[in-house]
Amino acid sequence: TVSLYVEEPGTDITTLAPRTLIPSPGFTLRLAFVPGDYEITVVDTSTAAVIAGPITETLEDGGVYSAAIVTSAGSSNADFVLFDDFIP
Repeated sequence: TVSLYVEEPGTDITTLAPRTLIPSPGFTLRLAFVPGDYEITVVDTSTAAVIAGPITETLEDGGVYSAAIVTSAGSSNADFVLFDDFIP
């Protein structure tokens, strides 16, 4: 299971609850956000280690943003694959 944080840039995520928990493999339902700039970070729930991010992205009004969090077998790090409105 991983913790997904989508917060304003510079936010200390160690003081917050994650936006959602995602089992592996798994998915999350749609999350709603106010348009703006956000840092996206994925944390391994069992170790509290950051495994992906933070990356900064701008979410615009009316957009549909999708991301996959992928890792190789045996790896302790993950990568983001961004699609839909993340792609200009």
